[in-house]
Amino acid sequence: MDLNTSVGFVPKRVLIAPLNWGLGHASRSADVVMSIQASHPETEIVLASDGAAAEWLRLQFPTLKLFELPGYAVHYGKGKSVMPAMLLSAPRILRGIYREHRFLQRLIRREEIDLVISDCRFGLWSSLCTTVFITHQLELQPPGGIHSFASRIANYINRFFIKRFHHCWVPDLAEQPGLAGALSHPGTLPHNCRYIGPLSRFKWIGASTNQHLDEGLQLLCIVSGPEPQRAMFLQLLLEQLEHLPVPTTVVAGTPGTSTCKQAPPHVKLMPHLPDEALWHAIQHARLVISRPGYSTIMDLWYAGGKMAFVPTPGQTEQEYLALLLEQQGIAGYAQQADLNLKKLIEQSDRYSGFNGCHT
Repeated sequence: MDLNTSVGFVPKRVLIAPLNWGLGHASRSADVVMSIQASHPETEIVLASDGAAAEWLRLQFPTLKLFELPGYAVHYGKGKSVMPAMLLSAPRILRGIYREHRFLQRLIRREEIDLVISDCRFGLWSSLCTTVFITHQLELQPPGGIHSFASRIANYINRFFIKRFHHCWVPDLAEQPGLAGALSHPGTLPHNCRYIGPLSRFKWIGASTNQHLDEGLQLLCIVSGPEPQRAMFLQLLLEQLEHLPVPTTVVAGTPGTSTCKQAPPHVKLMPHLPDEALWHAIQHARLVISRPGYSTIMDLWYAGGKMAFVPTPGQTEQEYLALLLEQQGIAGYAQQADLNLKKLIEQSDRYSGFNGCHT
């Protein structure tokens, strides 16, 4: 990543701050961190986030300074739709944006930061230094594709914040439909936006490695996302795997913790897998089951293989992406309420998967 080309200068100190909604924003920010380290070793990098994302960054980059940012305190709820919980959380989200903006202003002065790269943290714009916003959601997709007054308001607010930043990097292919379809390819591209290609931590995995994994691995389940839906998805997977005797690895998405859940003998339940181990688990698995979070999709696009997606109930972005990839014949798709792992495995040959582009 050539910062001189991307932002017009090479900073002395850059702050990279991903959103803490699941681990996807943190994991794709790792690509940005390592790209800058490789291209500009003279630039000092500091990190900022909160919650599980901050813990993941600590494990990934133990030598880098990390600041705790105020969180958005979003709770998704246990219902079939996350929309009511999101609407109720709106005041907290706006307060969180305001708090992190004030926090950033103080941090820029105290730490002498001259570039901020924010992955979907809306409050991290500033007039004190150059700021970059990373997002694949330039055109939010409303529930069921119905363009309502509420969706127009949501898109107006989204664009309002994006335009506060000096630059917006879109992690997708410029040619439509890319990986995110209409999400990242609006009718009119905002003036400060440019496509930078998909981001993936897997770009930095060595092509040759001695990682040893079970060659008989049939199923890899990657659990992620905010609570309580993450825990509910994990429980549902374990219940079905009890009656599906195929060699399976389940990654619970809880870095820095030890899992206390019981798993069937044929299931290896891991709280977290380091990047290299996860890369090889994907390579060996017959099928990957996961949420269709965009960062997961970018990782799978890079790694290759077959996958089936189970969107977080009511999360319209994930539902849109899962349906898009199913319609393209790339990946299987199941609603959480109708999840049948055996059926997804049996139908996996219908889908092409991603070819992978690791070199």
